[in-house]
Amino acid sequence: MSVLEQTLQRPVDLTDYLTLAWITGSLATVGGAIGSGLENEESVRAAAYGYHPEPGGWRDERNAQPYRGG
Repeated sequence: MSVLEQTLQRPVDLTDYLTLAWITGSLATVGGAIGSGLENEESVRAAAYGYHPEPGGWRDERNAQPYRGG
């Protein structure tokens, strides 16, 4: 007996799994939209374009210093 069957207390079929996938995908999309709305443009750009792999390691685009993490 699967966890989904135990939770629903009935036999499950394909539509139950598809519904679960649709709800999970929808919640993830809404959560991502809310999360991206909370970030300012500078931090989004830094995350998307800030670090470029170099032979000497990752570097910060703003000041060309080696990235130390954090």
